Amino acid sequence: MSTASTHSTGSTQEQGLKLELTVPVAFRRLATAAEEARLAVSLGSNLRVFQACDLLSERQPASRNDVDPSVLMELRRIDLKMTLILDLLADLFAESHPPPPTAQVVLDFHGFEWLDAPADVTVGDRGVVDIFIQAGVPRPLRFVARVAACDTASHRRFEFEGLSEAEADQLERLIFRQHRQKIAGSRGLQP
Repeated sequence: MSTASTHSTGSTQEQGLKLELTVPVAFRRLATAAEEARLAVSLGSNLRVFQACDLLSERQPASRNDVDPSVLMELRRIDLKMTLILDLLADLFAESHPPPPTAQVVLDFHGFEWLDAPADVTVGDRGVVDIFIQAGVPRPLRFVARVAACDTASHRRFEFEGLSEAEADQLERLIFRQHRQKIAGSRGLQP
């Protein structure tokens, strides 16, 4: 389960929106160049994860006056069926591929801070980070990242490496959408 909040920071090093999450996160070091080459092929799945998050977070328009009530009822019924199927598939996937433990992360456009990272992860380590960004989407976002800073015994700053332009755009959209939803929620408005 994820909880999300966003905030802006005024530091010159990291300006912009940030997304605070409590989600399953895992890190594993890259061992060989061959492993890194195989990984490059699998990174295309991030775009499918972003698309799934977009689809699951879409909301119906506030005004339904132009739509026939019987059509709305049928669409609602189909939506409930699809939600049930997605939940069942996510449960099946989770049984065969249990997610890693949940952790607090603060995601931004260039990387993330892991507030309770494993102690053996040190500055300069490079590896693969899996972030299960949204409940109901059993596949993680997978990034190559480098540990850029260790502030405390368990606080680490990771910088993304080799992020494609499409992935960067989708990441910005995700963070901005979550920020907009938080603001709308705080004002009592529907996002």
